[in-house]
Amino acid sequence: CARDGRRRRHRRHIVRLFAERGTQVVVLDIQPMTFSAGPNVTYVQCDLTSTAAVQAAADEVRRRVGDPTVLINNAGVARGKTVLEASERDIRFTFDVNALAHYWTTQAFLPAMVRANHGTIVTVASFAAFLAVPNMVDYGASKAAAMAFHEGLTAELTTRYKAPRVRTVLVNQGYTKTALFTGYNQDTPFLMPALEPE
Repeated sequence: CARDGRRRRHRRHIVRLFAERGTQVVVLDIQPMTFSAGPNVTYVQCDLTSTAAVQAAADEVRRRVGDPTVLINNAGVARGKTVLEASERDIRFTFDVNALAHYWTTQAFLPAMVRANHGTIVTVASFAAFLAVPNMVDYGASKAAAMAFHEGLTAELTTRYKAPRVRTVLVNQGYTKTALFTGYNQDTPFLMPALEPE
């Protein structure tokens, strides 16, 4: 089950990578898929910032394909505003998508993984969790929160849920050429060279 916000190229690559291997893939996103990925890919519309919407989507996923064994928390938004320019709405939306949505999707899909003592949860954070830059302070802080979520979840899986075979993976990639960062980082390619989603 891959979920995404504005990382369209990431999503396309992840979905195709799994689909080409014959895996049943479900994409949760508020916006429809803009590419064809094959018969083993299912799209479920979902506002990841709404706990009710995530629960409804999870019910639909279970009804259509069963319980996922892999959850990729890949949604991300960036507003590109300074601390003083960013509105309360901007900041809350950034945290809702980049950090809190991890809680909602994990709460929806983790119980089945714990019962089976099998599964993987991937948290896509960012290098920005370690080094926040101007105009991206809320983004960096939200990705640091996602990283802390991953670390705490990893500990809980063995100490609280007794499910050591439910694995966690943390991805902290650098600046990547996606629509999320259009026009950003063009003046510092040496300091932070751009990655390609593929």
